[in-house]
Amino acid sequence: MKKLFFCCSIFLACFSASGQIKSTDLTEIKSVVEGIKNLSKVGYQFAIKAHFPNDQVDKTKGEAYLDGPDKVMYNSCEAQTLIYSRDLYYKADHRQKAISIIRMDKRYKKDRVGAIETDFFANAYMDKYIDSTLLKYAIVKQLKENGDTIKMSLTFPASMALKKINITYDRKTSLPVSYYMSIYYPWQGKDKKFIGKGTTYEILCYQYTKKFDKEKYELDKYFTITNGKASLKKYSNYHLTTQL
Repeated sequence: MKKLFFCCSIFLACFSASGQIKSTDLTEIKSVVEGIKNLSKVGYQFAIKAHFPNDQVDKTKGEAYLDGPDKVMYNSCEAQTLIYSRDLYYKADHRQKAISIIRMDKRYKKDRVGAIETDFFANAYMDKYIDSTLLKYAIVKQLKENGDTIKMSLTFPASMALKKINITYDRKTSLPVSYYMSIYYPWQGKDKKFIGKGTTYEILCYQYTKKFDKEKYELDKYFTITNGKASLKKYSNYHLTTQL
């Protein structure tokens, strides 16, 4: 589910380029998209639920923070804590009780590090989705305004994995109020009893803010590095691997 955590920070806000949309609606949707794209610092809570073909359900909740100018990424939930800061990448796997600390320039070439940072902080994925064929297929099912708040609901054709996006956006704060996305993948395995079934992922992001507790993502709170060797300060009983 790691990739889904990042979906919350990618903001797949899309609009229909082929449906019957009033020009005023299109203008409002574009303004919301641009507002989300221009966020350089944002924190939020998230909840993710997965419904599997065998009727089992897995879910997690947590919080995330992105700071483009200072190049900080923080994402934490019951399963793991991820932090990118000062060219260091920290991952604590709470299920496996294992921690990895990587100095990015030791593992990746400079251009690769730059590409990763662009994906994290420069909305590269956002631009990709805005320019993709999703623009052709999203259907605006609802668009309502109430003072400074605008609500929109987008749906997608049955042939697409992405099924629904709901966005509530506050123009006064220039922040989303909530963001919901539903994705469905049909069963493709050999077990015939799951034919006609699939996996549904539901992602909800909420409580958006431009202010965030720095202590949550300051690496000094988690470990120290002395003479190239890391020592854990938090989760000190976890197994540690490093590339420093």
